Amino acid sequence: MSTMAQLEVLVVDDDPNVRRSVRGVLEDAGCRITEATDAEQALTALEGRRFDTVLLDLGLPGMHGLEALDRIREQSPDTGW
Repeated sequence: MSTMAQLEVLVVDDDPNVRRSVRGVLEDAGCRITEATDAEQALTALEGRRFDTVLLDLGLPGMHGLEALDRIREQSPDTGW
């Protein structure tokens, strides 16, 4: 039996219910999840760590999601979207 590496996913959303729902679906699919409630937390989570993909709410408090997307792309250009 072969084993696949778990996908590392960063979920960025200010709504805890959305994060909980997304986490449940992705964990059931075998993914490892890290959560962030805003763009600053997401950028901090990306420091020195690689994620396979980032799920990003565009309507975040503080830094707007599109600005966060630009900064995340600069900081972690190999991350999937």
